[in-house]
Amino acid sequence: MRSLRDEEEFEENLSSDVSSQCERISFGDARILPRQKLLPFESPRYSENESQVEAQNEDDGLDKWPPDFEIAEDHKIMNLAVTHDVEEIQNDPEVSNDKIYCKCCGRIQKKYVSMLPLNCDILDLDFLGIGFPLYYHLKLFTISCFAFISIFAGLPCFIINLNQDGRREWDPNSSYIVSTSIGNFGNEPDSYSKSIIILQICLNIVCIMFIFISSIFMRDYQNWMIREFDEKNITPSDFGIMISNIPKNKKEHQVRQWIKDHFEHDAEIITVNYCYL
Repeated sequence: MRSLRDEEEFEENLSSDVSSQCERISFGDARILPRQKLLPFESPRYSENESQVEAQNEDDGLDKWPPDFEIAEDHKIMNLAVTHDVEEIQNDPEVSNDKIYCKCCGRIQKKYVSMLPLNCDILDLDFLGIGFPLYYHLKLFTISCFAFISIFAGLPCFIINLNQDGRREWDPNSSYIVSTSIGNFGNEPDSYSKSIIILQICLNIVCIMFIFISSIFMRDYQNWMIREFDEKNITPSDFGIMISNIPKNKKEHQVRQWIKDHFEHDAEIITVNYCYL
């Protein structure tokens, strides 16, 4: 059993931790009260009906041990699929929200989604987070740069070095690594050899300039992707707050009441999720 002194220590740690981190806590238009007005985490009184609702929430099976693997499999599908038209699903009177959304993460259930094809647009991955489209866009950019360098500089230099006149006279036993390199001049005049070197240097300089210029446009395009993602998708950072040092014996409705008591504006609390490390 937790003693009264331990309970008071938890409450003091909670108040001090929240007040020290109020700069990074946001809840829409809500603002947390000044530090001097913060109160210890007190357990509000609740009626018998509230305790029944709390018991019902505990019976949902989201925090039981061992876990419900069926819910875990549904949650896995949510992160591997793209949803159909959400408005069309929500307007269907025969389908309730409890059946549409995953109980764990709130994503669309697997019966209402379709798997992403391999040739899908990378922007279709934005529901997984902006990091996925940015990562694959960077890979496409890298592949395009290497393809341009190979065609514009690599292939011409390879052909020129391979077809140098007199290469066998220079060293008949030379390997293909040497004969296809820039050092394979054979018995050609120095002026011709120097012109070949200058040509290949110019081709490589053009490729380097292409990478520099295209990287600028690539960064601008990725900034555009981030803005589009931020306008299209809602992430926890847009509406959520994080509070630490919450005593483990506190119930969800108690946490809800404590948050409402310590914010200047009346913000609607959709859900409270616990995460113990």
